[in-house]
Amino acid sequence: MMLGRVYVTDSSALIGVTDEYSEPDQERIFECLEPLVDEGKVSFPAVVRHEVGNVEYLDSAARWVRRKSGSVQYPVRPDDRLIAAAMQCSERRVAAFAEADGDTIIIAHALELKEAGYDVCVVTLDVKRHRNIPSMNYSCGACGIPTITSLQSFLDLVGCLPA
Repeated sequence: MMLGRVYVTDSSALIGVTDEYSEPDQERIFECLEPLVDEGKVSFPAVVRHEVGNVEYLDSAARWVRRKSGSVQYPVRPDDRLIAAAMQCSERRVAAFAEADGDTIIIAHALELKEAGYDVCVVTLDVKRHRNIPSMNYSCGACGIPTITSLQSFLDLVGCLPA
């Protein structure tokens, strides 16, 4: 039995809000997303807080992720077994480091929720291969995790698309 849909946001999706929408719309979007995090319908692992929130200039995405990181309803650091599984299926081994990158942690977070019985979908704007590293969209697909690659579609689905 599925426990419900959880959208796992990666850094590109949250940064995309600041790139694609005006400041007033950004504030409305993040305000709308707040109860979804509190209810466990939107989640992000600690690596997203680090990537988005640890910046010198605090834009709306950075302020929001810092504010909401304590409200995430699921473990923010997946266990090592799922990180290893994500590295294997996603082909995201960073050869020079042989360790998990941030995207691998996000995929492992999604796998953990899926394993627990949730209907998981990763929200990402990362759709292009970077050097020898597959895109987040490709990596999620390789691990059996569906994605939404349109910020507008995601915001519409969760009822947060600005008018």
